[in-house]
Amino acid sequence: MTIAELRELTDFQFECFAMCGDPPEEVMFAAPIPPPYGNGLHWHKTDSGSFGIDDDIELWWNAWERYINSLPPKKQNRTRKQAENQGAITEMPKHLAIPTLIPYQDAMSTVANPAAHLQPITQDLADNLRFDEGMLYFQGMEASCADLIEYYDKRPQAVSELDLPTLRALYSVILQELREAIEDPNELISRAKDPKYLSHSVRLYLPEVLKMLGYKPNSSRDGVTYAVAKIMRYNRILGVMEEKANGRVYKSHYPVMLFVGHNGKDNTIEFASPYINKLVMTVLHASIQMGKNDKPKLKRNGKPFMLPSHSYLVKTSIAKERNKRAVEIVCIVVTLIEQAGDGGTPHIKARTIVDRCPDLRNALDAANTSSDKGKIIRRAFSKAWQLLPEQTRLAEVYKNIQFPTAIPTASQLDMIFEFPHDGKIKQDKKS
Repeated sequence: MTIAELRELTDFQFECFAMCGDPPEEVMFAAPIPPPYGNGLHWHKTDSGSFGIDDDIELWWNAWERYINSLPPKKQNRTRKQAENQGAITEMPKHLAIPTLIPYQDAMSTVANPAAHLQPITQDLADNLRFDEGMLYFQGMEASCADLIEYYDKRPQAVSELDLPTLRALYSVILQELREAIEDPNELISRAKDPKYLSHSVRLYLPEVLKMLGYKPNSSRDGVTYAVAKIMRYNRILGVMEEKANGRVYKSHYPVMLFVGHNGKDNTIEFASPYINKLVMTVLHASIQMGKNDKPKLKRNGKPFMLPSHSYLVKTSIAKERNKRAVEIVCIVVTLIEQAGDGGTPHIKARTIVDRCPDLRNALDAANTSSDKGKIIRRAFSKAWQLLPEQTRLAEVYKNIQFPTAIPTASQLDMIFEFPHDGKIKQDKKS
């Protein structure tokens, strides 16, 4: 943030500033850092008018980060109102929407499920793709399945670089907007068939996006850079879906993320996701219970009866966890438990979890020794078992649910994990 932006957040009188970058320069940290955050840090003024520090610079960076996180965002109410007036989404979901409707449970992962999955692509393909009127073009020509498969990026690194938790959070935002906007099943079906709707974009209030992901909401320029970089990195992924038409099955490709822009005046970012738009429509349409003559079964209020299609038990703050393999294990386990419902004890083999987490499987395949494999497995599973009670609502929804603590070794992947519980806790309708 700049000095001017910092002064909007605090009235504290700093004596010196450490700056970096091109104009407008950004504040790395200032001195003195107010107590208690700067307690124990030492600094001195130099002859040139700047200042020097007498401690490890990491201590200053960490202290400054804690101090900035403690400040109330003074500009937030004004820019939030501006964002609302421009139609931006200012209320973010607090929980991830994880697809659980079979066969779309792998739609937000790189598991090669024919129904729907994510596919990394080469930079050359990403640079030459264009999406227009519901159609994908490659080098100016309509892209066919054969054109694109040879440009799939099958390197393990391409999978490991994907930030799937953040992408799941953005999916949750788009799903929330659609559900709030569409109550009529006929309108849902109409939009699902409209190729123009695939390019529908959403505008989000940036501070709330950062807050949803577990980061400080009052970072201005840093926050913009972070959010834009996140979204731009998804341009090297396509969504692959099976679609039926005229009695045939086709493999279709859709861009996962198209960055539209950032509005500094109301502090919003805008993006479109043709794949997520198509996926949300497909999943919601498939979840509508149909009656006679293929017409939706309707409740007394006119809304359709719908099968459970998503789980909302994982907190969006899980997106900031660095151990992405552990996060994927959490999503796999939550999907398993939700699909099982009250029927019996959910259980799964360690090997099945590994197979459903391609990044983890690739890491194990690349490991040279049993010791290395053991470390990879231990780090992923131990963190996942820690996150289950901390970053999910499973214990709030399933009575007396029990989480495993055992960690398999490379030779024990046939170990079975169970998640016994006494059924779902009945929720107050008002809650």
